[in-house]
Amino acid sequence: MLRMSRCERRGQTVASLVLAIVTTAAAAAGDGTGRELAVMLLTVPATPYHCFPVGSEVRVTLAQCCLQVPVSGYQAFIQYDPNILTFVSGEYVLPEPFGLPLMAILADNGLISAAAGINPFLGQQPTQQDADLVVLTFQVAASGATQLYFPSHTPPTSFSSAQGRIIPELVPTDVLHAHSGCPTQLGDLNCDGWVDFDDINPFVLALADPAGYWTAFPDCNWYNGDCNCDEVVDFDDINPFVACIAGACQCPE
Repeated sequence: MLRMSRCERRGQTVASLVLAIVTTAAAAAGDGTGRELAVMLLTVPATPYHCFPVGSEVRVTLAQCCLQVPVSGYQAFIQYDPNILTFVSGEYVLPEPFGLPLMAILADNGLISAAAGINPFLGQQPTQQDADLVVLTFQVAASGATQLYFPSHTPPTSFSSAQGRIIPELVPTDVLHAHSGCPTQLGDLNCDGWVDFDDINPFVLALADPAGYWTAFPDCNWYNGDCNCDEVVDFDDINPFVACIAGACQCPE
């Protein structure tokens, strides 16, 4: 499914982006283009290595943060790969901050649309609070790497405010990895069930060219090369990998 970084880093990545945006806003009170700053992002639950077994459910949350002015609503367009993920349902997070859904959440050929606004009958006012907006549920249908993101669209993904349309910074999910099972046998880079000399070349490929590794071994797991268990495959894994070949493969305490 998604990217080659530890899932704890997902929050750090978003936090870093948000920090940069807030710092810029504090310095410039805008982005220099006449648009106020805002962020719309897609997140997934923290799972080891962002790996989801085929047949399992994945919930993706659409959220807003870092708005510099109050907004009265939003529209969002979200792309996913229907060959890997099957859309099950979409639910608005109600009643706050936007209690008036403007459309049903449906999927059409891998594109999901959602829109909602404040509900004056609930006494809602324009808001700039951080909030979850929508929860999307998918079933993992097939193995592969995939990502949910905001595609180019007319009209665009945006917020509505008294100042007009706000085009936010758009943050996709990390890359998700879907497998028939989420293998984590350290050192088994060709996924034949054994850790031996046949894993050396795949390990070198995983180290030098992660994308090439996923292409060459689509049903295996790049993270099996994470032999020191720090949730990234890099040169620090070389000596632990040699230990795995020798039959002494274990995560450090």
